[in-house]
Amino acid sequence: MPSEDQGVSGRQKAEEETQFVQEAMEKSVVYLLGETQVVAEEKSSWFKKIIVNYIYDFLRKNFRQAESLMAIPRTRLVRVGMTYDI
Repeated sequence: MPSEDQGVSGRQKAEEETQFVQEAMEKSVVYLLGETQVVAEEKSSWFKKIIVNYIYDFLRKNFRQAESLMAIPRTRLVRVGMTYDI
């Protein structure tokens, strides 16, 4: 269970990120691109680590190129994401 300090710092970080996006939106159009990262837990078997950490990552990087397909300028792209430990 997270401690009180971790909750406060998490809220502060979320507020800073929200403020960053708001400022970028005021300047011009901003593209938010959702992104996920999947990693194997440390206690997982070596087979699962190879499959998830290397093969899945290779496939994700080579077959999901959303920003290049949409020709989004890097100066207007904000990536947001989650990391999943499986």
